[in-house]
Amino acid sequence: MERIIADCQKFQTEQNEHFWKCNHDGAGHDFWLTRNGHGAGFWDGDWSEPAATVLTKASKAFGECHLYVGDDGKLYIA
Repeated sequence: MERIIADCQKFQTEQNEHFWKCNHDGAGHDFWLTRNGHGAGFWDGDWSEPAATVLTKASKAFGECHLYVGDDGKLYIA
């Protein structure tokens, strides 16, 4: 959880200008989708330009982050 929170806080702080201009509630979800290449996210039409392009590029810079459940039943990040 610490890594997830840190990534989200860093992304929001660095891209704060684009969040406020667009006033979009789905930013966290779009960050997750975009950084992991899920075929949806900032670029799929819900965000205006140039924010869509800027946020897409910034998301991809964080790299992929996939969750999985370990044998111990806890969540891990790969």
